[in-house]
Amino acid sequence: MPIYRYKNKFVFHIHVPKTGGTAIFDACLAKNCSVEMFSKQPDPIHKITPQHFHYNIWKNMIMEPIPKIVGWRDPWHRTVSEFVWQTRTIDFEKLNQWLKTRMSMVQQDPSWGDNHYRPQTEFFIKDKTVHIMPYQKDMKPAKTLIKKFLGIDIEFKTTPQKRYDYTLPSIDDVLQLDVKRTWEKIYHKDLEFNA
Repeated sequence: MPIYRYKNKFVFHIHVPKTGGTAIFDACLAKNCSVEMFSKQPDPIHKITPQHFHYNIWKNMIMEPIPKIVGWRDPWHRTVSEFVWQTRTIDFEKLNQWLKTRMSMVQQDPSWGDNHYRPQTEFFIKDKTVHIMPYQKDMKPAKTLIKKFLGIDIEFKTTPQKRYDYTLPSIDDVLQLDVKRTWEKIYHKDLEFNA
């Protein structure tokens, strides 16, 4: 959950994994923003890196009503993006078993995997201080909100070895029925959420 500061302005970034957060982090650093609440090491108490804290953790750290930005991604797109990032493949025949294993781990511990599999709706409560950035490849919503709150124009760079271009597979074509039902149960609030 980085807090970005630029001169006398600041914004709290609720970093939901696989919603463009690392690109925002890199773009803000490139503009000489200072960053708080970020570490490559997990917090010793919560066992999660601070940038991936979910609402029940960060609500006790951020008391004042500061502006907050949060990325939002279609839940199935987010799952597929996580698969491609973790496995470095677009062989979607492997996605079914990969997801089945991860969902089993998440059902035992929702924070497993540094909160990468936690439903997005568990990262924030929608209120007047929260500004949602629907995920887009051009990151335009993020650019707009960073400009609004920090007064700077950020640019995004994509690194070829980190990015795979692919056509999103249909959930019905990839997942077995039992896996799909479990996935829908875990992400039912995300599926119902209207960003």
